[in-house]
Order: sequence, then structure tokens, then C-alpha cells
Amino acid sequence: MGVDATRALELFVGLPDVVLLDVEYSPGGPFVVHVEGVTSRALCERCGVAARVKDRPTVSLVDLPNYGRASRLVWHKRRFCCPDRACPTGSWTEQDPRIAAPRLAMTDRAGRWITEQVGRY
Repeated sequence: MGVDATRALELFVGLPDVVLLDVEYSPGGPFVVHVEGVTSRALCERCGVAARVKDRPTVSLVDLPNYGRASRLVWHKRRFCCPDRACPTGSWTEQDPRIAAPRLAMTDRAGRWITEQVGRY
């Protein structure tokens, strides 16, 4: 895929600092957009050692409709761990409130849109 096509797909997602991994579409079904965050290098907040990726859980979120169709955003998060065995930190999962708050079932932008619709109507 060319640079212009990649940029167009990133604009389709409309989220800052994400990489578009895939878009699934089936006739009559929702758009399913797969993204991951852009993280240059994660560090342990307690000891400062460069973290390693432990696993990559996915979170499926309700998102804004696209082109009149339901849409889901699948966020491929990273779960990190501190490789220093003496560090008590253990592991942590990447968070980005611009995409979604922890433990919510919808994206931040979908929540804002719904709030606006309720206020307006």
C-alpha cells in the first residue's frame, strides 16, 4: 500500500498516534477497524528499565458509524512487563484515553458524539 493510501486510511480512523492494521468489511455487516498505538519505547515507571512486550490483548469497542454502517474499533494493546526481576512493578497494559477510557465498551469519540446527540435532542 502506498504512503497516500496509508495516510487516507489513518484519516478514516481519525485518531491521533495510531497505526491502522486492517479494515474488515462484509456486506450488511459492520466495519471492523484494527489499530494499535504508536509507542516508541516503553519504560518501567518504577525503575526506568526498558520494558518488554509480554502479550498483545485486543479490545473491541463500539465506534462512530462510517458511511451509514455500524463500526467497531479493535484496539491491539500491548501488555508490558519489567524485565528486572528485582523490580516489584510486574506488568501493565498500555492506556490511551484518546482512544477509550479503561473498561469502557466504546471509543471516546463515540461517547462524546452520543453525549452531544442526547443534549441536542
